[in-house]
Amino acid sequence: MKIKTISPISTHYKEVKRLYESSFPVQERISWPWLVLMSLFGQADFLAYFDEGVFAGFSYSLKSHNMYYLLFLAVPSEHHSKGYGHQILKEMARRAGERPIFLVIEPLDEAADNYPLRLKRLAFYEKNGYHLTDYIYYENEEVYQVLTNRISADIKDFEHLAKRIELSGMKIRVEQIKK
Repeated sequence: MKIKTISPISTHYKEVKRLYESSFPVQERISWPWLVLMSLFGQADFLAYFDEGVFAGFSYSLKSHNMYYLLFLAVPSEHHSKGYGHQILKEMARRAGERPIFLVIEPLDEAADNYPLRLKRLAFYEKNGYHLTDYIYYENEEVYQVLTNRISADIKDFEHLAKRIELSGMKIRVEQIKK
């Protein structure tokens, strides 16, 4: 798989933006200019993936010296179930090295209209070495469950990295699930 960094002068810039806008509802998106700027300033990896010239998806991850936060991963619908998501996660793990990777998914709410999709998404990440933590993540009013690929990962480091998103105008907080 070939990997290209995305910037405003990238050949596939518009294609990545279209996939971003079609894959994530408006309330789950972060300002596009903010995403691009964070990448240009070296605060994020904004990557497009190609399989023999075919656009296979993109990932966007905030990064620090001690962790990665995968905010967005999308594969075009016509390429679902071809293993591209798995390959993208493998590449991210390679780039992260020993650093833990965090990500968030919609909560497993049985009353949600897309509950089967939520279960499928969790199964995908679990199959790729991620596990649910006992933390909830809030972006403005949106609620998510936190996953990581390292059991010993520090949630405070994740929260600190995620707080960078507040520069885009969103309010971020992380709370432990009350048991």
